[in-house]
Amino acid sequence: MQSSLSNINRERSTFAVASVVERPRSIRFASFEMDLGAGELRERGRKIKLQCQPFRILESLAQNSGKIVLREELYGHLSEHNLYDCKHGLDNAIERIRKALCDSAKSPRFVETIRGRGYRFLPIVELIPGLLSNGNPASPSTVDPFLLEIKRIREDFLGTDTAQGLGELYYRLLGFIHQNREHSGQSEALVLLDSIQAARSEHNVRKHGLGFEAAALVFEDPSALSIGDGGAKNLTIWHTLGRLSSSAGLLRRSAIVVVTHNTVLNECGWPANSVITARKATSQERGVYEKKQKKSD
Repeated sequence: MQSSLSNINRERSTFAVASVVERPRSIRFASFEMDLGAGELRERGRKIKLQCQPFRILESLAQNSGKIVLREELYGHLSEHNLYDCKHGLDNAIERIRKALCDSAKSPRFVETIRGRGYRFLPIVELIPGLLSNGNPASPSTVDPFLLEIKRIREDFLGTDTAQGLGELYYRLLGFIHQNREHSGQSEALVLLDSIQAARSEHNVRKHGLGFEAAALVFEDPSALSIGDGGAKNLTIWHTLGRLSSSAGLLRRSAIVVVTHNTVLNECGWPANSVITARKATSQERGVYEKKQKKSD
């Protein structure tokens, strides 16, 4: 608790001293220049067509050159992003940016995709200074501990690349969301939760050839066999043995798999059947499944 309070105080000090903010007038990289005032992208003086939302996303990426920018940090640049599929909207914006820069997702020179997380701007940029203006930073009394904790979890996420570390972050954030169910920042926290789960899924694809979304199809199998091994209050770990109804990842159609997941009671407001790991069934496990199917028949 003492450590947590100290961290919050340090964050408050950071906000308090940032009394002046300098916004660059333009950003230069390679043969391109972004005129932030006019909202225009130019290559060697020639104007390149780029819509407003992709322009703002490109500005955010360029100002964080060399750093990973999470997808949820970019969603805010999409107008009315809560009213439609923001993931699809961001994908379209990135595609437009790459087209404007003659870039390629497979061999990127400008925008690199960090699978399951976000994007990284690759070239060195030059920020052309603009006029100083008051940034009106939040005063210490208005700093929100909820948003500070989300910020810490996001930073830990960017520095974590192990399945165990991502799992710990996932449940840390899940518990924090549950404790603050009425907070107005829930949507931001839930998007971050999705990003962490997507990164966990990517790890599982690399290790077992099966993503979490595809693995969840096992719950559609009427012959699936689930065994629980206990857990915390309202949270039980289950191992479900079943057959996938469609092709998934590197697995064959109708493969028999074992999915480890948890189930949380609905009144908690937590997701149900949250996948922890998934893999192909062993020959012994397939035998158990087939034996159960014969009895059902």
